[in-house]
Amino acid sequence: MTKLITLSVFLFIPIIAILFVQCSEQFVEPNAQDLASLNKKVPVGNNLSFPALLADKYTLTEIEEPSWGLPYTGPYLGLTTDELAALVGYDWYAQKVSTNIWQADFAYVEGTEDVDVVDWGDNIESFNPRVGTSFRLEVTLYKELTTKMTGYKMAVLSYPNSKDEVQGTNQVTYDSDLATIASDSAKLVIQPLSDNLVWNSDKEEWGFYDDGAWVSIDIEWDSDSKEWGYYDDVIWVSTGTSEDVVFGVELNVAGKLIYATASEGWKPENEGNYRLTFYLEDSEVNLSTAIIGREPISQVAEATVDEDNNLTYIDIVVDPRIMGGTKDYGDLIVCLRDVDGIPYYLEITGEHDLEYFPYPIKFDSDTGEPVPDDDDVYATFELDELGDVKLEEGFFVKEADFGRLSLVRAPESVLESALDEAIAGLTQPGVTDITTDASGRLVAIIGAEDWLVNYDTTDTGEYITENDEFDDKTIDSPVENMAIYQELMNHGFGGKLIILNSYFKNLHDTLNLAFGALAAGGDKTGNIMVDEIAYLNNWILDWSTIKVVYGAEAVLGPDPKGRSYFNYGGEGGADFNYSRYDTYKDKYVKITTLFSDGTWKENIVSLLKAVDWTNSSSLINYSDSTNITGFANAVDDAIQVLEFIHSSDLIVYSPGFTPVAGTEPKPLSKIKLF
Repeated sequence: MTKLITLSVFLFIPIIAILFVQCSEQFVEPNAQDLASLNKKVPVGNNLSFPALLADKYTLTEIEEPSWGLPYTGPYLGLTTDELAALVGYDWYAQKVSTNIWQADFAYVEGTEDVDVVDWGDNIESFNPRVGTSFRLEVTLYKELTTKMTGYKMAVLSYPNSKDEVQGTNQVTYDSDLATIASDSAKLVIQPLSDNLVWNSDKEEWGFYDDGAWVSIDIEWDSDSKEWGYYDDVIWVSTGTSEDVVFGVELNVAGKLIYATASEGWKPENEGNYRLTFYLEDSEVNLSTAIIGREPISQVAEATVDEDNNLTYIDIVVDPRIMGGTKDYGDLIVCLRDVDGIPYYLEITGEHDLEYFPYPIKFDSDTGEPVPDDDDVYATFELDELGDVKLEEGFFVKEADFGRLSLVRAPESVLESALDEAIAGLTQPGVTDITTDASGRLVAIIGAEDWLVNYDTTDTGEYITENDEFDDKTIDSPVENMAIYQELMNHGFGGKLIILNSYFKNLHDTLNLAFGALAAGGDKTGNIMVDEIAYLNNWILDWSTIKVVYGAEAVLGPDPKGRSYFNYGGEGGADFNYSRYDTYKDKYVKITTLFSDGTWKENIVSLLKAVDWTNSSSLINYSDSTNITGFANAVDDAIQVLEFIHSSDLIVYSPGFTPVAGTEPKPLSKIKLF
C-alpha cells in the first residue's frame, strides 16, 4: 500500500530568462557569518577558481589581491563521512560571500584557439530527460596548457547536488595544466528529429522504414539556417523546428567557466529523439581539433565532434512524462519503502497536477549508516510544501550508487550482444556441465574435469605441473552478467537461457542465479541496497513478460510515479527467502599462507568465517530475509564473496573442498603459484 500525505499548494511564479555572461550573479540570502550583509539581500557572485582562457569579446575584471574575510563555520549539510573528513585541518572560505574574494589565473586569447577536449555534462550523457521536468544542459571546453596556470583547490561544504550547493576554497593553490575556454559566441540548438526517423543500432545510422524496407539517410548541418536536415531526392527536409533556449557562459559554484542553460534548464515539452548542437558563431575558437571528454560510468548518449562544421552534437531521447516531479536530489535517492520496496510518498497538489515526492532516509554523517527511528524503521527528512528536503546538520541524503550496474542503461543492443557472448561461452564445444562458483556466477565445465581448483598430485604425491582445470569458462564479464540478470528476470529459463533447464530446475534457482549475476555485474567492492534493486528493475524489466513467466501477482504497482515492482514475497510472488548460512555453509576456500623461510601452509576455511560480511546496520532492511530485502542482501553477500576471493591469488574456491586441518608446511618450490 502506498502511503500518501496530501498538501495543497498553488504556485504562480513568473519566469525570468537570464543570460549568463561573465559570471552568474544572482540575489541570494547572505551567509549568516557575513555581518556586513545581515538583514538585506546583496548580489554576490562566484569567484574564478579554475584557470580560464577568454576568447572573442568575453572579459573578466582582474582582482589584484585575494581577500579572506569570513571562514566558513557551517552548516555542513548533506556531506558523507569522507567528504567531511576531507575538510578537516583547513579554514574554508565559501563562494557568494562578499568579503571572500579570490581569482584563478586567466588570459586573453589572440587569434585562433584550438579546443582539446569537449565535455558535455554527465547528466546529458548518463540520463534521459523527461517531458515536463527541468534538465540542465552544460558544455565545457578545455585547453591543454604548455605553460601552467594557477587554480584554487575547491570542495563542497554543504547542500551537495542541489540548487543551494555551497562550495569554497581552503586558500591552497595548485599549478593546472588545463584551462577552460570562455567565449561570448556560444550557441546551443535543441532540435527534434522527425518522428519517422529511427536509429538503426546494427547499421549505426539514421533512417526510416518504407513498406518494411530500411532506407538510410544522411543527416546534414545547414550552416545558413543553423539546423539539421536531409535531402528527400532534391528537397531539403528539416528534422524539426529547433527550440529557443537561453544559453551562455556561466561561472558556476565550483569556480569554473562553463556554458550552461539559464535558470532551471531546459524543460522538454515532447518525447522522442533530439539532437543538441553546440557551436560558436563567428568565433576564433576551433572545435574541430577536439576530442570528447571522459565517458561517465552510465552512458545512454554519446557525443560527437563534427570537424567539417566546427561543432559538437549529442543525440538524446526524451522520455514520456510520468506522474510527479523531481526536486534537488532527483528520484534516485535512498528513501523510505514498504516491505515490497514501494516508496512512501508525499502528495502535493500543485497548480496543474499532482506531484509525488519520496521521503529520503536520514544517513548519519559520522557513521555513514541509516538512522533508525522509534518504530524500528528509518528516520526520514521532512519535506516542505514544495517537496524540497529540509536538511539537518549531522545527516545527509544518500543517492543510490549504481557503479557498474549503470551498464543496464546502455543501449539494448549492448546487452543483447553481451548475452549472446555469454551463451556462446556456456554452449561451446566440450561443455559437460554448467554450475556456479562461490558467488553464484555461471561456470561452464569443459571436459571430464571435476572442477577442483587445486594442484593435482600423482599417486606418489608429486605435483602435476600441467593440467587443464583452469580452462573452465566462468562468466565474469560485468556486462554479460547484467545481460544474464535481465534475461533471467524477464524470461526465466524459457528464453535465450533455455540451456539452463538441463542444469537448474525451479523458480528459486532462477532467482539464485539472478542475484549471483547481478552481484557480478556490479562493482567488486562496496554494497548494494534495496533502492538500487528497485530502480534497476524499473529500467530493465519487462513487466508484461514477467506476468506470463511468474504470474500476474508477481508484479506490484504501478505506484503514483508509474513504477512497478517485482514481488519477491510469498503472497502470489516469488516467495524468495534468503539465508546466508544455508547459502555458504558448504562452501570452502583454500587459503595459502607463505612463510619467510620459503615454506607454505594451506588451510581450508568456510566462507562463513573467512568473509568480512557487511554489517547489517549499514544496509536497508525492511524484513529479515524475505521480499526485496532478502534479495538485496543476497546480492550484497555475493559481492563480498567476490571481493574476498579476488583479494589474493592465494585464495581459491572449489565445490570439492571439505573442512580438513591444514597441511604441514612444505617447500615453496613444490607449489605452482598463479
